[in-house]
Amino acid sequence: MPLEPEALNKAARAAVERAVVQFKSKTPITETCPDCARPISVTYVEPPADSFVTKCECSRSNRILRGVLGPPDWVLARRDYYVRKAGGVSVLDATFYAMYFNDRHSGQYFGCPIDPRALSPEAGDEAIADAVRRANRLCHGQNAYVGAAFFKDPSERLTYEEAVQKLKRDNPGFCEDAYTTVIHDNIQGMR
Repeated sequence: MPLEPEALNKAARAAVERAVVQFKSKTPITETCPDCARPISVTYVEPPADSFVTKCECSRSNRILRGVLGPPDWVLARRDYYVRKAGGVSVLDATFYAMYFNDRHSGQYFGCPIDPRALSPEAGDEAIADAVRRANRLCHGQNAYVGAAFFKDPSERLTYEEAVQKLKRDNPGFCEDAYTTVIHDNIQGMR
């Protein structure tokens, strides 16, 4: 026997309240309707990303607004992991770990990015800017040849070892772990 709309609505609201309680340590939701400026309550929670969907009940608005409850625990755990890795390393490596987390582990999306300046407060703005540029080049440069060489793609003329050496030669100064991380990403991307 299907639930009546009112009972279904109560069940949905109870589920949302449970989800919000589960994420009570996260950022509170402060959405307002762009049409009537009233606060909007959460009406649906998407579990994998801890995001929510809201809809205002005012007659003028038929928009569905999306937002994020806050960073899930797995993102915060990854963030802590990369902050710990960045401790006691060079400005360049610390910046790489910050940028890698922000881009690859949803730090920007969930609103908890790692600021490279916070990891290396003694470094000047120019040194941080240079490290950001170089870390971006390592993370987002044209490095797919490493993965192609690993899988012996016919279009790739370099051997895997030569590709790794080229990556290191084109992006000098990083620790071995940074190179290994990027190489792993390139291999995974070519699967």
